Amino acid sequence: MATYKALNNLDSNSISQVEDLLVAVINDSHPDLDLSPGSVLRDILVNLYSTLEARIRDSQATSFRSNSLLEIEKDPDLADDEQVDRVLSNFNVVRGQGNKASGIVRISISSDETTLVSKGTRFTFSGLEFTASTSVRAVKSALTVDEVSDPGDISLIAGIGGVYVFDVHVEAEETGSIYNIVEGVIASSVSPKVPRLISAKTVQTFLGGKDTETNSELISKLRDGIVGKILGGRSHTEAKLKSIFPYIEGVGLTGFGDPELTRDLISLDDDSEYHRGGTVDLHVKTANYPLMETLRFAADEVTNVTIPTSGSSTDDTGGFKFTIPREFAQGLYTVRAIRPDTETDTRTLTEICIAEYNREIDLPTGRVFKPAMVTGLDLGFSSYQKVTVTFIDVANTDPSNITDYYVDVMRMPFVDRLQDFVSNGEDRSVAADTVVKGVVPILLGCNMKVVMPTGSAPLDIDDIKIRITNAVNSTRFGQPISTSLISHIVHKEIPANAYLDLPVSLYGKIYYPDKPEFNLIGNDGLYYGDPGYDNGLPDVRLIRSADKLEAPYQPTRGVSPKTASFFLTPHTINITVVEV
Repeated sequence: MATYKALNNLDSNSISQVEDLLVAVINDSHPDLDLSPGSVLRDILVNLYSTLEARIRDSQATSFRSNSLLEIEKDPDLADDEQVDRVLSNFNVVRGQGNKASGIVRISISSDETTLVSKGTRFTFSGLEFTASTSVRAVKSALTVDEVSDPGDISLIAGIGGVYVFDVHVEAEETGSIYNIVEGVIASSVSPKVPRLISAKTVQTFLGGKDTETNSELISKLRDGIVGKILGGRSHTEAKLKSIFPYIEGVGLTGFGDPELTRDLISLDDDSEYHRGGTVDLHVKTANYPLMETLRFAADEVTNVTIPTSGSSTDDTGGFKFTIPREFAQGLYTVRAIRPDTETDTRTLTEICIAEYNREIDLPTGRVFKPAMVTGLDLGFSSYQKVTVTFIDVANTDPSNITDYYVDVMRMPFVDRLQDFVSNGEDRSVAADTVVKGVVPILLGCNMKVVMPTGSAPLDIDDIKIRITNAVNSTRFGQPISTSLISHIVHKEIPANAYLDLPVSLYGKIYYPDKPEFNLIGNDGLYYGDPGYDNGLPDVRLIRSADKLEAPYQPTRGVSPKTASFFLTPHTINITVVEV
């Protein structure tokens, strides 16, 4: 919002120039009037009018500059929001007023009894208010003949420890990215109270929450407003998808001739290759942070006939296997953990327990769009992958051959929805084989130290973390993340007599998209548990910098600024405050 100068803050030279002009005009018509400095007319008439005139001229100059895109781009705070909106509306660019976050809350109750959560029920998570989007009636698992289940009712599900659970969709009461809370947060209050309630907990990272766009962010959308919104060039495609799917944060496009794209390579007899064209990969960022989700699968017991180990050949390996089908594996990055679904076993099996992570291409059947893909890099983090996980759980003594497990996964949401749009929508490119993939994720963290004088008022560390997170996650697709961006935000939030002790440590964790099917990895002579054994999980690389982080240029592995994007969460920011 522009702030016009108060009268006592006007430039004295500007006032003097108006005074001199006014004195000259009056003396020309009335030479006998005394307008010398200190005279009554000079103090009451000339000085007052000159000040007001200088104020008008200053406001006019600001108004004229506010009509210039060049001036607004130089200084986004020059004009007020309404003026910027008027200027950019000429280019079909409209300020986003912010969106409300939404997600799923899991309700746990103490008994198998029909329970109603009414629309508008308020949930408080981390001090933030959410409301139930619709009424949900969860009926008990065994209805009597006198009880009726209405259309739209859901069934209670037996959980761990004798509790019963059901899910409710909630929406934030206000707009803003601060409402994008992570999974696993327990509600501090529920109003009105739900009968027999034990807990209400988020089961996924909430998505969709956006702040009202600032002038700087609005200016950055100018290109999207000017270009044609069609599935064509890079900027055109991004503008089109953002106009249809407002939750899209960024889109990277690789096409003909780009080394990151391998799906259109044709091999010749002389071992040379050429690009056939007509093939496009869209790498989409549809959330401020990858979705952390918990799924439930039945795992079949297996033996060391299917799990290669360097141990003995007995069948007692404690091995189990489950499959994540295509509809649940869309945009899937990795399996984070596996947990037994039992009342008493609270163990968490990490990635170390996974013996085989077999990611396969699973194309739809029938007369539908089927993209050309052969390799793991072709598949990427798309909606056409199916994953079979074989893992070791020697502590499972269940005599049955099938055991349920909770599986914690990380993925980019809505990849399947975007794939349907580019494959089947009226706006699809009729000449392109287009595949939508989750962007290659670089998960960030940073460490910093703030030095303050002894006795200083405490800092709002959580607020600083949120501001840093919002700034980093708003960085345009493909752009590096500099520590100066973080330093600038911190310095605006700390007292003048405090400082940020440099350097800021910035690090990132990259998940590579090119792992092939398990049987193509080549673990010749190696077995599960051996050093160097590759279980098939995506390769991971750590990068660090005290200056800036940028996506490595490894196009043959599908990683470059066109395919990768950065993600930061407040939970991975460490701020140490030291008093001296």
